[in-house]
Amino acid sequence: MKQSLFLLLSLLLFSNLFCRDIKTTLDTTLTDTSKIFIGDRVFFDVTIEHSLKESVNFLTKVKSVNFEILSYNKSIIERDSVCISDFKFNSVFFDTGKQTIPGLEFQIVEYNNISSVFSDSLIINVKSTITDDSVELKDIKPPVSLHLKFLDLFLPIAVIIAIVIVIFLINRTKSKKPIFTPKRKKVIPAHIIALKKLNRLKAKELLLKGKIKKYYVEISWICREYLENRFEFKILEFTTTEIRRCLKKCSIPQSTEFCNILVKCDKVKYAKFIPPLSDAEKIIDDLIYLIDKTKVIEKNENTVS
Repeated sequence: MKQSLFLLLSLLLFSNLFCRDIKTTLDTTLTDTSKIFIGDRVFFDVTIEHSLKESVNFLTKVKSVNFEILSYNKSIIERDSVCISDFKFNSVFFDTGKQTIPGLEFQIVEYNNISSVFSDSLIINVKSTITDDSVELKDIKPPVSLHLKFLDLFLPIAVIIAIVIVIFLINRTKSKKPIFTPKRKKVIPAHIIALKKLNRLKAKELLLKGKIKKYYVEISWICREYLENRFEFKILEFTTTEIRRCLKKCSIPQSTEFCNILVKCDKVKYAKFIPPLSDAEKIIDDLIYLIDKTKVIEKNENTVS
Protein backbone atom coordinates (compact mmCIF):
# COMPACT_ATOMS: atom_id res chain seq x y z
CA MET A 1 0.00 0.00 0.00
CA LYS A 2 2.80 2.41 0.90
CA GLN A 3 4.60 1.57 -2.36
CA SER A 4 1.51 2.37 -4.44
CA LEU A 5 1.05 5.75 -2.79
CA PHE A 6 4.70 6.54 -3.42
CA LEU A 7 4.37 5.71 -7.12
CA LEU A 8 1.22 7.82 -7.43
CA LEU A 9 2.88 10.81 -5.81
CA SER A 10 5.94 10.34 -8.02
CA LEU A 11 3.78 10.35 -11.18
CA LEU A 12 1.95 13.49 -10.09
CA LEU A 13 5.25 15.22 -9.36
CA PHE A 14 6.68 14.05 -12.69
CA SER A 15 3.69 15.29 -14.63
CA ASN A 16 3.87 18.72 -12.96
CA LEU A 17 7.49 19.12 -14.01
CA PHE A 18 6.43 18.98 -17.73
CA CYS A 19 3.23 20.95 -17.39
CA ARG A 20 3.19 23.90 -19.88
CA ASP A 21 1.25 27.10 -19.43
CA ILE A 22 -0.64 28.05 -22.66
CA LYS A 23 -2.69 31.25 -22.81
CA THR A 24 -4.80 32.61 -25.66
CA THR A 25 -5.85 36.27 -25.46
CA LEU A 26 -7.28 38.89 -27.81
CA ASP A 27 -4.99 41.80 -28.55
CA THR A 28 -7.34 44.56 -27.48
CA THR A 29 -4.88 47.29 -28.45
CA LEU A 30 -5.37 46.34 -32.10
CA THR A 31 -8.82 44.76 -31.98
CA ASP A 32 -11.95 46.61 -30.85
CA THR A 33 -13.98 43.77 -29.35
CA SER A 34 -17.10 45.94 -29.14
CA LYS A 35 -17.47 46.20 -32.93
CA ILE A 36 -15.87 43.44 -34.93
CA PHE A 37 -17.43 43.36 -38.37
CA ILE A 38 -17.14 40.70 -41.02
CA GLY A 39 -13.84 41.14 -42.83
CA ASP A 40 -12.21 43.08 -39.99
CA ARG A 41 -8.77 42.06 -38.83
CA VAL A 42 -8.76 40.19 -35.49
CA PHE A 43 -5.46 40.13 -33.61
CA PHE A 44 -4.82 37.61 -30.86
CA ASP A 45 -1.82 36.19 -28.96
CA VAL A 46 -0.87 32.69 -27.90
CA THR A 47 1.87 32.42 -25.24
CA ILE A 48 3.44 29.09 -24.37
CA GLU A 49 5.72 28.64 -21.38
CA HIS A 50 8.27 25.85 -21.76
CA SER A 51 11.76 24.79 -20.72
CA LEU A 52 14.91 26.35 -22.11
CA LYS A 53 15.77 23.12 -23.88
CA GLU A 54 12.58 23.14 -25.87
CA SER A 55 11.51 25.05 -28.95
CA VAL A 56 7.94 25.71 -30.13
CA ASN A 57 6.71 25.76 -33.73
CA PHE A 58 3.28 26.69 -35.02
CA LEU A 59 1.57 24.26 -37.39
CA THR A 60 -0.18 26.49 -39.88
CA LYS A 61 -2.96 24.05 -40.86
CA VAL A 62 -6.29 25.61 -39.82
CA LYS A 63 -9.36 23.89 -41.20
CA SER A 64 -12.19 26.44 -41.19
CA VAL A 65 -14.24 28.00 -43.98
CA ASN A 66 -15.17 31.02 -41.84
CA PHE A 67 -11.80 31.76 -40.32
CA GLU A 68 -8.34 32.36 -41.76
CA ILE A 69 -4.99 33.29 -40.28
CA LEU A 70 -3.47 35.94 -42.55
CA SER A 71 -0.07 36.18 -40.86
CA TYR A 72 1.75 35.66 -37.60
CA ASN A 73 5.08 36.38 -35.96
CA LYS A 74 6.90 34.78 -33.08
CA SER A 75 9.06 36.17 -30.28
CA ILE A 76 10.88 34.35 -27.45
CA ILE A 77 11.37 35.66 -23.93
CA GLU A 78 13.65 33.94 -21.40
CA ARG A 79 12.63 34.42 -17.80
CA ASP A 80 14.47 32.73 -14.91
CA SER A 81 14.66 29.05 -15.82
CA VAL A 82 11.77 29.07 -18.31
CA CYS A 83 11.20 30.29 -21.78
CA ILE A 84 8.06 31.97 -23.18
CA SER A 85 7.22 31.73 -26.88
CA ASP A 86 4.81 34.50 -27.87
CA PHE A 87 2.88 34.09 -31.13
CA LYS A 88 0.98 37.14 -32.45
CA PHE A 89 -1.70 36.29 -35.02
CA ASN A 90 -3.51 38.43 -37.61
CA SER A 91 -6.79 36.77 -38.62
CA VAL A 92 -10.16 37.43 -40.25
CA PHE A 93 -13.70 35.99 -40.14
CA PHE A 94 -15.94 35.51 -43.14
CA ASP A 95 -19.26 35.01 -41.35
CA THR A 96 -21.33 36.85 -38.78
CA GLY A 97 -22.60 35.83 -35.36
CA LYS A 98 -20.72 33.95 -32.72
CA GLN A 99 -17.53 32.68 -34.33
CA THR A 100 -14.72 30.65 -32.84
CA ILE A 101 -11.00 31.07 -33.05
CA PRO A 102 -10.21 27.34 -33.03
CA GLY A 103 -7.54 25.75 -30.87
CA LEU A 104 -4.25 25.92 -32.72
CA GLU A 105 -1.68 23.13 -32.75
CA PHE A 106 1.95 23.80 -31.75
CA GLN A 107 4.91 21.42 -31.83
CA ILE A 108 7.23 21.15 -28.83
CA VAL A 109 10.67 19.98 -29.91
CA GLU A 110 13.37 18.83 -27.53
CA TYR A 111 16.25 17.16 -29.32
CA ASN A 112 14.60 14.22 -31.13
CA ASN A 113 11.41 14.27 -29.09
CA ILE A 114 8.41 15.98 -30.65
CA SER A 115 5.06 16.45 -28.97
CA SER A 116 2.01 18.61 -29.68
CA VAL A 117 0.00 21.04 -27.57
CA PHE A 118 -3.16 23.00 -28.43
CA SER A 119 -4.17 26.52 -27.55
CA ASP A 120 -7.59 27.40 -26.10
CA SER A 121 -10.35 28.47 -28.44
CA LEU A 122 -11.95 31.93 -28.23
CA ILE A 123 -15.52 32.98 -28.96
CA ILE A 124 -15.87 36.20 -30.99
CA ASN A 125 -19.09 38.01 -31.86
CA VAL A 126 -18.79 39.17 -35.47
CA LYS A 127 -21.29 41.74 -36.68
CA SER A 128 -22.70 42.34 -40.14
CA THR A 129 -21.97 45.56 -42.03
CA ILE A 130 -25.73 45.85 -42.65
CA THR A 131 -27.05 47.40 -39.47
CA ASP A 132 -30.73 47.36 -40.37
CA ASP A 133 -32.13 43.83 -40.41
CA SER A 134 -35.15 45.03 -42.35
CA VAL A 135 -32.99 45.76 -45.37
CA GLU A 136 -33.53 43.03 -47.88
CA LEU A 137 -30.66 41.98 -50.08
CA LYS A 138 -31.71 42.03 -53.68
CA ASP A 139 -30.42 39.86 -56.49
CA ILE A 140 -28.05 41.33 -59.01
CA LYS A 141 -29.85 42.60 -62.09
CA PRO A 142 -29.42 40.51 -65.23
CA PRO A 143 -27.44 42.01 -68.16
CA VAL A 144 -29.31 44.75 -70.00
CA SER A 145 -29.42 44.42 -73.80
CA LEU A 146 -28.55 47.53 -75.80
CA HIS A 147 -30.71 48.59 -78.74
CA LEU A 148 -28.35 50.67 -80.83
CA LYS A 149 -29.57 52.62 -83.82
CA PHE A 150 -27.73 53.25 -87.08
CA LEU A 151 -26.39 56.64 -86.00
CA ASP A 152 -25.14 55.21 -82.72
CA LEU A 153 -22.75 53.01 -84.69
CA PHE A 154 -22.12 55.15 -87.76
CA LEU A 155 -21.37 58.43 -85.99
CA PRO A 156 -18.43 57.19 -83.85
CA ILE A 157 -16.92 55.38 -86.85
CA ALA A 158 -17.27 58.51 -89.01
CA VAL A 159 -15.60 60.65 -86.35
CA ILE A 160 -12.69 58.20 -86.05
CA ILE A 161 -12.22 58.13 -89.84
CA ALA A 162 -12.31 61.95 -89.99
CA ILE A 163 -9.67 62.20 -87.26
CA VAL A 164 -7.44 59.71 -89.08
CA ILE A 165 -7.80 61.65 -92.35
CA VAL A 166 -6.96 64.96 -90.65
CA ILE A 167 -3.87 63.45 -89.01
CA PHE A 168 -2.80 61.98 -92.37
CA LEU A 169 -3.22 65.34 -94.14
CA ILE A 170 -1.30 67.20 -91.43
CA ASN A 171 1.60 64.74 -91.61
CA ARG A 172 1.76 64.89 -95.41
CA THR A 173 1.68 68.69 -95.31
CA LYS A 174 4.41 68.93 -92.67
CA SER A 175 6.65 66.52 -94.57
CA LYS A 176 5.94 68.42 -97.81
CA LYS A 177 4.85 65.26 -99.57
CA PRO A 178 1.99 65.02 -102.07
CA ILE A 179 -1.27 63.81 -100.61
CA PHE A 180 -1.47 61.02 -103.12
CA THR A 181 1.71 59.42 -104.40
CA PRO A 182 1.66 59.49 -108.22
CA LYS A 183 1.82 56.14 -109.89
CA ARG A 184 5.32 55.53 -111.16
CA LYS A 185 5.61 55.30 -114.87
CA LYS A 186 7.13 52.12 -116.13
CA VAL A 187 10.44 52.99 -117.77
CA ILE A 188 11.21 50.95 -120.85
CA PRO A 189 14.96 50.34 -121.23
CA ALA A 190 16.64 52.26 -124.07
CA HIS A 191 17.80 49.16 -125.92
CA ILE A 192 14.27 47.69 -125.94
CA ILE A 193 12.92 50.83 -127.60
CA ALA A 194 15.76 50.98 -130.14
CA LEU A 195 15.61 47.30 -131.09
CA LYS A 196 11.86 47.44 -131.55
CA LYS A 197 12.21 50.42 -133.87
CA LEU A 198 14.98 48.73 -135.86
CA ASN A 199 12.81 45.64 -136.33
CA ARG A 200 9.96 47.83 -137.57
CA LEU A 201 12.38 49.59 -139.93
CA LYS A 202 13.42 46.24 -141.41
CA ALA A 203 9.79 45.33 -141.89
CA LYS A 204 9.18 48.49 -143.91
CA GLU A 205 11.61 47.24 -146.65
CA LEU A 206 12.58 50.80 -147.52
CA LEU A 207 15.71 49.60 -149.39
CA LEU A 208 13.65 47.43 -151.74
CA LYS A 209 11.38 50.40 -152.35
CA GLY A 210 14.37 52.63 -153.18
CA LYS A 211 13.84 54.95 -150.19
CA ILE A 212 17.49 54.90 -149.16
CA LYS A 213 17.61 58.42 -147.70
CA LYS A 214 14.57 57.81 -145.50
CA TYR A 215 16.13 54.52 -144.43
CA TYR A 216 19.33 56.28 -143.27
CA VAL A 217 17.42 59.16 -141.66
CA GLU A 218 15.52 56.68 -139.49
CA ILE A 219 18.71 54.80 -138.58
CA SER A 220 20.35 58.09 -137.56
CA TRP A 221 17.32 58.99 -135.41
CA ILE A 222 17.19 55.59 -133.72
CA CYS A 223 20.92 55.77 -132.98
CA ARG A 224 20.68 59.28 -131.47
CA GLU A 225 17.59 58.38 -129.48
CA TYR A 226 19.28 55.28 -128.07
CA LEU A 227 22.35 57.29 -126.99
CA GLU A 228 20.14 59.93 -125.38
CA ASN A 229 17.98 57.41 -123.48
CA ARG A 230 20.86 55.12 -122.55
CA PHE A 231 23.35 57.73 -121.31
CA GLU A 232 20.85 60.49 -120.46
CA PHE A 233 22.22 63.14 -122.84
CA LYS A 234 20.05 65.64 -124.64
CA ILE A 235 21.68 65.06 -128.04
CA LEU A 236 18.79 64.54 -130.44
CA GLU A 237 19.28 68.02 -131.89
CA PHE A 238 23.10 67.87 -131.83
CA THR A 239 25.22 67.61 -134.92
CA THR A 240 27.38 64.54 -135.33
CA THR A 241 30.47 66.57 -134.39
CA GLU A 242 28.82 67.74 -131.19
CA ILE A 243 27.75 64.21 -130.39
CA ARG A 244 31.29 62.92 -130.94
CA ARG A 245 32.68 65.58 -128.57
CA CYS A 246 30.08 64.79 -125.94
CA LEU A 247 30.62 61.01 -126.07
CA LYS A 248 34.37 61.41 -125.92
CA LYS A 249 34.17 63.82 -122.97
CA CYS A 250 32.08 61.36 -121.00
CA SER A 251 34.12 58.30 -122.02
CA ILE A 252 31.10 56.50 -123.43
CA PRO A 253 32.00 52.96 -124.60
CA GLN A 254 31.91 52.24 -128.34
CA SER A 255 31.62 56.00 -128.96
CA THR A 256 33.79 55.88 -132.10
CA GLU A 257 31.66 53.12 -133.63
CA PHE A 258 28.42 54.98 -132.87
CA CYS A 259 29.82 58.14 -134.48
CA ASN A 260 30.94 56.20 -137.57
CA ILE A 261 27.33 55.12 -138.11
CA LEU A 262 26.11 58.69 -137.71
CA VAL A 263 28.74 59.91 -140.23
CA LYS A 264 27.58 57.33 -142.80
CA CYS A 265 24.01 58.46 -142.29
CA ASP A 266 25.03 62.11 -142.70
CA LYS A 267 26.68 61.32 -146.03
CA VAL A 268 23.40 59.96 -147.40
CA LYS A 269 21.24 62.62 -145.73
CA TYR A 270 23.28 65.69 -146.65
CA ALA A 271 25.79 64.69 -149.41
CA LYS A 272 23.32 62.58 -151.39
CA PHE A 273 25.74 59.65 -151.24
CA ILE A 274 24.28 56.37 -152.43
CA PRO A 275 25.95 53.48 -150.63
CA PRO A 276 25.96 49.91 -151.95
CA LEU A 277 22.97 47.86 -150.94
CA SER A 278 25.18 45.49 -148.94
CA ASP A 279 26.50 48.44 -146.86
CA ALA A 280 22.97 49.68 -146.27
CA GLU A 281 21.87 46.27 -144.99
CA LYS A 282 25.00 45.93 -142.87
CA ILE A 283 24.66 49.29 -141.09
CA ILE A 284 21.49 48.18 -139.30
CA ASP A 285 23.26 45.02 -138.09
CA ASP A 286 26.21 47.12 -136.88
CA LEU A 287 23.87 49.32 -134.86
CA ILE A 288 22.16 46.27 -133.30
CA TYR A 289 25.60 44.93 -132.35
CA LEU A 290 26.59 48.23 -130.64
CA ILE A 291 23.27 48.42 -128.79
CA ASP A 292 23.74 44.89 -127.53
CA LYS A 293 27.28 45.70 -126.33
CA THR A 294 26.24 48.85 -124.44
CA LYS A 295 22.78 47.98 -123.10
CA VAL A 296 21.90 47.87 -119.42
CA ILE A 297 21.44 44.23 -118.46
CA GLU A 298 18.38 43.81 -116.25
CA LYS A 299 16.90 40.81 -114.53
CA ASN A 300 13.81 39.23 -116.11
CA GLU A 301 14.39 41.19 -119.29
CA ASN A 302 11.59 40.72 -121.76
CA THR A 303 12.34 39.26 -125.16
CA VAL A 304 12.24 41.81 -127.93
CA SER A 305 9.55 40.98 -130.46
